[in-house]
Amino acid sequence: MRLSAARYVPGVLPVKMELFRAEEPRVDGYDYPDMGWRGLAQMGVAVHTIPGGHRSMLAGPGARIVAARLQECMNTSALSALEQ
Repeated sequence: MRLSAARYVPGVLPVKMELFRAEEPRVDGYDYPDMGWRGLAQMGVAVHTIPGGHRSMLAGPGARIVAARLQECMNTSALSALEQ
């Protein structure tokens, strides 16, 4: 499994990516906002920084923030689709 993961090369997609990341950095985490996804989404990466850490961002107040921002993203996407 590890060898497969090490050899995996993701392809570039013609999409805009919505990245939800924790505000608290990890010691071994990436130190750049898009965490390396920018080159894989041709239409860009929108970074949503959520208060807290990796685990707490999906619990309590963090979960409500993620849900609200995700709903905004879906609404925007739906409106864009209707305009086309």
